[in-house]
Amino acid sequence: MEPSLRHGTIALFRKRRQPMRSDIVLVDHPELGRVVRKVKAVGRNGNLHLTATSRRFGQEKQKAGKVPMSAVCGILVSRLGRISLFGPRRSI
Repeated sequence: MEPSLRHGTIALFRKRRQPMRSDIVLVDHPELGRVVRKVKAVGRNGNLHLTATSRRFGQEKQKAGKVPMSAVCGILVSRLGRISLFGPRRSI
């Protein structure tokens, strides 16, 4: 299973509402720093239970855990495509 956002993808996040289950969010995680994760559940106390966006990252899935709602920087609005810093490959 591929990640929801592949490396190099330009993504647009917006803080417009409370995150809901299955939203992809940009979070200031207390241990991992700024990361993109999927909301697994929203707790009654306002904590979000997060999971990795891909099954390939099993280790990260366990590290994500719970974060307060205030840690959310934005919710994914749109994916605009991928960019490459080095341009297309050329054969010699």
